[in-house]
Amino acid sequence: MKKDEDLKFESSEEELGNAKLGGELKRLRDKLKESEFKAAEYLAGWQRAKADYLNLKREEDEAKNELAAFAKKPILLELIHLADTFDLALSNKESWQNVPENWRQGVEYINKELLAILERNGLVPIDPLGLIFNPEEHHSVGILETTDLNEDNKVIQVLKKGYRLNGQLIRAAQVKVGELKA
Repeated sequence: MKKDEDLKFESSEEELGNAKLGGELKRLRDKLKESEFKAAEYLAGWQRAKADYLNLKREEDEAKNELAAFAKKPILLELIHLADTFDLALSNKESWQNVPENWRQGVEYINKELLAILERNGLVPIDPLGLIFNPEEHHSVGILETTDLNEDNKVIQVLKKGYRLNGQLIRAAQVKVGELKA
């Protein structure tokens, strides 16, 4: 049989071993918590970096698209001048009716194709006839006196249409505005 002293010694060793295991277990738990905290911190940082990257990529794509759209601006402005020439030619109804039918149809077709090209490239005409004068979109080149209250401060005549390129005004419409005669 074992003596009390031997039992105490074994129990002390057991307690000491349990204490060491408990200390080791506590140290490992602390290390695990620290590792989990660092992992969460790294994950959050990675997620922020990924979100920043995606935002930057989206902004860069938008900037490229805008640059591409406005890189066409000089050539489109020249084509607008051509469209103005067609508008001027087609506006004189009396002279236009005297032109041979085949020739008239050909010119009208070319004008229609030109307008389609402008539209496909993001150019939208502004024809403000009958609208209230808006100095942000219209350039008044004259005033026409009127006795009609409904024409006061409204666009009565459009000399040249305005144009927007992808939503941005690139040329204001040249107009004459009605002014009520007192």
